[in-house]
Amino acid sequence: MRSAATRMRFGFAIVIVFLVLAAVVEFASGALHGGIFSLGGAILVGLIGVRLGREIAQPLDALGDVLHRAAAGDLTARAPLGGPKEAATVYAAANTVIAECEQATSVEETRRLVRRLADPNGETPSAKGPEAALADVVPRVGAALAVDRVFVRVTAGKTYVAQWQRDGLQPVSDELPLLPPDPRSSEPVGTPDAHTNLRGDPILYGDTPRARAARTLTEDADARALVTTRISVAGKPCGALMVMDSGGPRSWTPGELDLLTSVAADLSRMVENAQLRADQRRLESEKQLFIATASHELRTPLASVLGYLELLAVGDFGGLTEDQLNAIRVVERNTTRLHELVLDLLTISGIGPAGDLTERPPVDLSDVAMKVITETEALATEAQLELRYQEKDPATVLGESRQIERALTALVHNAIVFTPAGGSITITLDRDTGDGRPIGTARLAVADTGIGIPEAERGRALEPFYRGTNALERGIAGSGLGLSIVAMVAQQHAGTVTLTARPGGGTEATIHLPLAQYTAAAVSGAIIGWS
Repeated sequence: MRSAATRMRFGFAIVIVFLVLAAVVEFASGALHGGIFSLGGAILVGLIGVRLGREIAQPLDALGDVLHRAAAGDLTARAPLGGPKEAATVYAAANTVIAECEQATSVEETRRLVRRLADPNGETPSAKGPEAALADVVPRVGAALAVDRVFVRVTAGKTYVAQWQRDGLQPVSDELPLLPPDPRSSEPVGTPDAHTNLRGDPILYGDTPRARAARTLTEDADARALVTTRISVAGKPCGALMVMDSGGPRSWTPGELDLLTSVAADLSRMVENAQLRADQRRLESEKQLFIATASHELRTPLASVLGYLELLAVGDFGGLTEDQLNAIRVVERNTTRLHELVLDLLTISGIGPAGDLTERPPVDLSDVAMKVITETEALATEAQLELRYQEKDPATVLGESRQIERALTALVHNAIVFTPAGGSITITLDRDTGDGRPIGTARLAVADTGIGIPEAERGRALEPFYRGTNALERGIAGSGLGLSIVAMVAQQHAGTVTLTARPGGGTEATIHLPLAQYTAAAVSGAIIGWS
């Protein structure tokens, strides 16, 4: 399958060739102004093609390859570094997400013991905030090891401190020094630094940072037996977990040291994951900003190009030959495709967190359907398709009417594109009747008599940028964003999307949304069967 960049270059090359040929014809016929205009159009199209290829097509190809590899199980896949600044931001976000998946997969085995110790109710520390997780872990470590004191301090962006002491002991200062590692030790980071009898240990003598910290621990925390386990983030030490016993010399068993290693490793992952989540949120915000900015910058010149092409086609700048009109139509068709892609990207960037859906205004789905029919009827007629509408039950939902209109429009556009001339498209509004779906939901269905979606690919049809093999084989143009936009909009409205094959051929794509009076129950999960 050819890449998006290759297909885009090929498409623009065809347009440029047509425009250059038109210019040649104009010059040959003595129409100097027409020739100059056609030649200028070729240059403009070429510049647009170069910019789109560099800023959108090539980054999307690279990102798509990485995401496909990761989806196939290769979690070592990484997007390339460099490229346009905005593309590099998106690459970094993808790399962060994949790295998190790789990390979660590789550490699961070592976390089993820590899960049971740190949270018997089933919640893992990393699922909570760092402060809450540390507060949960330290008393359980103290109880499990029967020590007198547990102290942990981690500095990663901000400083987190948690401590526990047995009954009768007073808390120590949050500034209690952590015992630095032995500079002579060759043990890897994370290996417990165990001391059976700190007060008789030569570590106390001298004026090194390690000696001063050891003396403070014996004096302020009454530590005799001590184990210090380093906590690190991205391989860099950022804190330590210390367990202390004041009752005299104590030999630490291998099981106890293994437990502390597991706990410290889990805390390291917890802090690193918290940082990754914060970075991911920041990168996601930057990615959305990039998409919105790039799309906005492209939308304005594309709209201008479309406007001038329309003026050319209707003869406002003078009559055109049939060949010139054909060339204009090719340019207009490809520019329209780019314009639609920009609108899709803008739609994706504008779909954010749903917030409190129950406080959204009511949306009459009948009004939504009629608006979409009005906007798409001309396209269906041009494609020689019959567009029908049947309303079995009126329905009102809560949400954003503009987003729901965009979703339904995407379904109708898909049906128009994938249905051969002479076919039909039917929009149906009714309510679910309990046949596998929860009662209390509205259905907006778009059924066509088109080429359908291969059964093996139906599960991936809602993924962004995914295109069916039958569409590719037939050379049907498209970005692969339409159904993913529908799925995003449905999800933001506590709804779902289903795709089913129609008897005799075609597809029925259905948006299921909770009725206004059932929205709160759907959001909370109280509607049985809602998924």
